[in-house]
Amino acid sequence: MVISRNYLKSGEKNCLSWKFTISALIPYKEELIYVDAISGEVINQVSLIYDDNATGSAQTQYSGTKAIITNRVSDSDFRLNESRNNVSIQTLNMQRQLSPGSSVPFSDNDNSWTATEYNNQYHDQAALDAHWANEIVLDYWKNIRKRNSINGSGMAILSYVHWDLNYNNAKWDGTNNIILYGDGDGITFRPLVSLDVAAHEFGHGICQYTAGLVNGAVESAAINEGFSDIWGAVIEGWAAPTKQKWFSGEDIVLSSPGYLRSMSNPHDGLEGKVDTYNGTYWYSGTDANTYSHTNLGVLNHWFYLLSEGGTGWNNGLTSHAPVGSGYNWAVGSIGINDAARLAYITEAHYLNSTANYATLRTQSITAAADTFGVNSAQLISATNAWYAVGVGNRFQYASNINVTGNFLICSSGAQYTVNNPPPQTTITWTCSNNIQRVSNQGTNPCTFQSLGGNGSGWIEATLTIGTSVTTLPRKDVWVGRFESTVVTGQAAVCPGNLYTYTAQVPGGHNPNYSYSWTYPSNWIFYTQYDNVLRLQTPLYNPIYGTVRVAITNCWGTSGYSGITVYPGSGCPRYFTIFPNPASDNITITLVDNSESISDTTYHSQNVAESSTQNNFTVRIYNRHGSLISISKRSGTSFTVPLTNMRDGTYVIELSDGKSSSTQTLIVNKK
Repeated sequence: MVISRNYLKSGEKNCLSWKFTISALIPYKEELIYVDAISGEVINQVSLIYDDNATGSAQTQYSGTKAIITNRVSDSDFRLNESRNNVSIQTLNMQRQLSPGSSVPFSDNDNSWTATEYNNQYHDQAALDAHWANEIVLDYWKNIRKRNSINGSGMAILSYVHWDLNYNNAKWDGTNNIILYGDGDGITFRPLVSLDVAAHEFGHGICQYTAGLVNGAVESAAINEGFSDIWGAVIEGWAAPTKQKWFSGEDIVLSSPGYLRSMSNPHDGLEGKVDTYNGTYWYSGTDANTYSHTNLGVLNHWFYLLSEGGTGWNNGLTSHAPVGSGYNWAVGSIGINDAARLAYITEAHYLNSTANYATLRTQSITAAADTFGVNSAQLISATNAWYAVGVGNRFQYASNINVTGNFLICSSGAQYTVNNPPPQTTITWTCSNNIQRVSNQGTNPCTFQSLGGNGSGWIEATLTIGTSVTTLPRKDVWVGRFESTVVTGQAAVCPGNLYTYTAQVPGGHNPNYSYSWTYPSNWIFYTQYDNVLRLQTPLYNPIYGTVRVAITNCWGTSGYSGITVYPGSGCPRYFTIFPNPASDNITITLVDNSESISDTTYHSQNVAESSTQNNFTVRIYNRHGSLISISKRSGTSFTVPLTNMRDGTYVIELSDGKSSSTQTLIVNKK
């Protein structure tokens, strides 16, 4: 047929063409298509749907009367379709089927979508909630997170209500990029089209196009679900502050307790969830759906604590354990806005598709440092919130942020300093009850003094940045004279050896301390350096006794304390040389120290008293280590001539084939 050129793209001339009416649900379109009858070229497309938005009014089931945007097909035909910030939003009727192919538009004749018309046996009012919710969710991501729809590039938002028959679920279909809403069974659930549900399913799409967290019986699936619950709470709090944002599904649940999940206390709700990693309700089976929808509670609760703050105890089963059970935790509130910002940055830019909770913790902390700063309140709270739910340790400042000062507080007092405190930090000082603070609270450095007595104590600094509170490791201190101290060193000794004894000074050695040592009378002083003493035992019979020390500090001198020493068992044989220095001959006499000695007696047995005959090899070396003489001897005392030996220092080695001993010999023939 001949078509007016008003419909043509081929120029001023009319041409013969075919006209077709084409309808599509995904994406939703109705168009006239003109095809050149000769060439087969599509020469024009004319939309049968008005391309302008119209503002309507919708009486939603869960959120009251709301202004919505629809599409004006005609003056008596308005549909739940719109263009919003160049993104198409379409809400369609799936007619209780399983396939979107059976869907039809929702239509109203005056753009006033009332409950009288749509609160019917088919639950058509659900379409109004879904359409308004998707408008709000799209606005949040565009206006607050600066993200253009689900994929970041203007993807159409296609929603289908009346999915299946009385179905108790809603779903993001990542294959077709659509959202499906069930009507509920009327017993447990109403239609699942509330704002937080829409935000949750939209969030799955966000995750698909950012972190890409995979589904399956792995922690990444639970994290995927947890992020979706986060966006449900965030967007509900942003758009509908009178709703209970920390409850998921409070609008749609009919059964007690009236909500699906609780982010403030995950053990509550229609579905009990974990609030602690590997805690109560943790699921470690292989069912992917159970795994992801149970173990999401760890991330849920982390986000709640990060937003709202809190204190409590975690006993490994729950972060809401009785006081004194397990370990205590404290999280400062950073507010839901900063928490949401951190959550999105972590999800969009720091996670990979197989992230687990340990990875999520690390990456969220890194994201907090990059976004808010190292040692920021946001980073501190993010770390402590993970600690609260059983993932990782509590926040600790870098090692250069610490309390320093003297271990000993003298009568004049001592100053203590928080090194490198972060900007805008408030310092609160506390101390043990035998010490008192002299300086004003919050000063840095701060002076403390003793309240009397002798003993250990501590000083502690707590840093507050915003609402985040962190206590630095305690600085241990001492006031008064030292009590008896521990002396370390060898207890069982052998003759003729050097031994080192150390006074373990409380708080470590200080050059202002002095040390007074005592030791057995026949032991020989060798050297002393501050709290370290070196002693030499005599060649025979080191007597039983004590190596003791008393320490003097600015308060006075401690009592003596030390280590009991005694001749040990298994010591090698020793020998004496007489005379030494010598000129012509020397006499070697053996002393046996190998017999076990009791704690209260000492004993040395001269080998001459034994009937055992001993055979020895005697070697003499010069100071360069060259062997100059070798001979064989028997018995326990024998003579060795110094034939042809010049004046000087030599080493005599006595060996029985099993062990050997050496002594220094000085030859002086003048």
